[in-house]
Amino acid sequence: SVPLVVVVNPARVQATTLKELIEFLRKNPGRLNYGSGGNGSAANLATEYLKMRTDISLVHIPYRGTAPAVNDLVAGQTQVLFTGVPAVIGQIRNGQLKALAVSSNTRLAALPQVPTAVEAGLKGFTLDSWFALYGPAGMPADVVQRLSSEIDKILASPDIKRRAEEAGTSVELMSPTQLGDYTRKELDYWGKVIKGSKISAE
Repeated sequence: SVPLVVVVNPARVQATTLKELIEFLRKNPGRLNYGSGGNGSAANLATEYLKMRTDISLVHIPYRGTAPAVNDLVAGQTQVLFTGVPAVIGQIRNGQLKALAVSSNTRLAALPQVPTAVEAGLKGFTLDSWFALYGPAGMPADVVQRLSSEIDKILASPDIKRRAEEAGTSVELMSPTQLGDYTRKELDYWGKVIKGSKISAE
């Protein structure tokens, strides 16, 4: 599970909190640009969801990947980015970027000074990017269970948990059934966001 973080270029954006950024954008629609790793990327979806929730206007600048989007934000070519914490944690720590809020339920151990979006005033605003392991349809149940059990043992190790926490991520253990239910729920939820924002993948 990879929480997302709203970051800005501090030399180009005076806002020091998410509330201040939202207030500025409401008064100055379309004034700032946000980058993403491309149309349909997690950053694109998350920012469009933020726009839907707050009635703000930002101009989307899609890139071919997250790295160039981060580079241009640091350079001041764009001003806002809402992306996974690992992609920008180094730039946050060295002061190149200012983190305004994280999308997790609680503050992150890796960025304890950064409030959650809920703390910043967005009731119920929690979301993240996530990764899971899938196999081909029709995989035998005993093979699925064996793989699931072995992967759980790896992910439960203290070293893996520590490294995930340091990067601003977390390990969530789910059974195959739980993952199937979660996947269907996420597809339905984000499908509505995609349709509402008229996003098309590249």
